[in-house]
Amino acid sequence: MDSPKSGVDILRPAAVGHLEYPIVTSPPPLSDPLTISIHHNSTLTNQHAPQNGQNGHIRRPRLPQKGTLPLGKSVFVGMRAADALLQFSILQRGWGSTLIQRLGGSVVPFAAPRDPTLAYLGLGPYPAIISALAVGSSVKHIAWTMGIMEQQMSPVAAAAIGLFNTTLNTLNTLFSLWALTSAAPQLATQSASLKDVVMSSPMLMFGIGLYTLGLCTELGSEIQRKMFKDKPENKGKPYGGGLFGLATNINYGGYTLWRTGYAIAAAGLPWGAVIGGFFFYDFTTRAIPSLDQYCTERVCSPDISCPLG
Repeated sequence: MDSPKSGVDILRPAAVGHLEYPIVTSPPPLSDPLTISIHHNSTLTNQHAPQNGQNGHIRRPRLPQKGTLPLGKSVFVGMRAADALLQFSILQRGWGSTLIQRLGGSVVPFAAPRDPTLAYLGLGPYPAIISALAVGSSVKHIAWTMGIMEQQMSPVAAAAIGLFNTTLNTLNTLFSLWALTSAAPQLATQSASLKDVVMSSPMLMFGIGLYTLGLCTELGSEIQRKMFKDKPENKGKPYGGGLFGLATNINYGGYTLWRTGYAIAAAGLPWGAVIGGFFFYDFTTRAIPSLDQYCTERVCSPDISCPLG
């Protein structure tokens, strides 16, 4: 992409940034409001079916346009910031517990926080961890939008991608509360410190570790590419250094890792496998082939037919 994980280096969506996802097809104009496809991101895009031209050529869709659409950025940043507050409120105000109980489920009886800071926030150690994971995802997306993203993001694309991420985060939050799915360690129901709760659960440590590794990999790789692209002598050149030297689509890989780790920390391996499997399947069957095509299209003019292959 030339920008985000939305971009074109796989494991990062192309038009809006892996950003966090939108699912629907591939990489044309980011300004196209019909589809989505992140993050990450997640990337909102419209999949245009190739049309046969003369002499066995295919007319390629327009490439994502660089530029700034302040309204789209504002919508996305606002929604990601609001998501962090929403997840905190679901936990701290009891909205999630109330919903689960009204639906006939039972919730984990978390103990009152012992730490003064957590007591002030009104969250026990485990709920505080789940809230922090949501905050981390929002901070990453906002930082990417404000400092790294180069493609235009329409308000519709921004809203779709923001909604997609909020949906995933809300599911994680609710599953962390539901006794049937929660990955909360036993110590979370007792008066214990944040450190003790984390150290008591290998599964929780694994989820947090995977989340941290993925988030740092995704953001770090995009920062490296941004620094490379900002140099005039590198204009138009593909970037294969830094973390991208390890994998062509390292940022998409990072996104998949942190989304999977987040899910594991909230609801254990089963939910983590669902989320990780979903993104892995989508990236390998849709996003990666689409981004490979996008990279090829950059060699040709958007208005010129390019031969197959």
